[in-house]
Amino acid sequence: MRVLGKVLIAALPVVAASNMILRDEFGGTALDSSWKAGKGKWEMVGGAVKGSELASDKHAAVIRRPVAYRNADIVFEFKLAGAEWVALSLNKQGAHVARVVISPKGFRIQKDSPTAMLAKNDDPIAADVWHKMRVTVDGQNMKASLDARTLIEGRHEAIDVDKVDIGFPVKGQSVYLRNVSVTTK
Repeated sequence: MRVLGKVLIAALPVVAASNMILRDEFGGTALDSSWKAGKGKWEMVGGAVKGSELASDKHAAVIRRPVAYRNADIVFEFKLAGAEWVALSLNKQGAHVARVVISPKGFRIQKDSPTAMLAKNDDPIAADVWHKMRVTVDGQNMKASLDARTLIEGRHEAIDVDKVDIGFPVKGQSVYLRNVSVTTK
């Protein structure tokens, strides 16, 4: 640190550049057209998007948003409202890569195709309460943090690929999502 005349100049740490490539609060009355609902029922309710599985689909409800990244911090808030589970799905062109699966019984990180569980936490997650999930993808490493206190970490070489979207599949009735952001590293 140096003093030049009456101006104080302090050396600031160098911070790696990051770029927020997606931010959606779901605060409007209609779902942004960049989100693609594949299955289930998706509706805007009270400043959030509500996703529910439809029995007639014979598939989990799913919504996806194109966003290109390799390494990123993905943050979202969720509220379980009867869902068996909700997941944040990370996808490459034509295939699932990995996901964080959240249920009332806890959460886990898993690699997809073929499925392999990489880490899990069995602490119950309260329904009808807003929670914040932060998922960090950095090369082969994937971390998931619930409410800034419970952290799990997994690693697999299949995670270190270019990804083309994020998705939120929902099994059962229902889940609310809000404040989704993706920041590249």
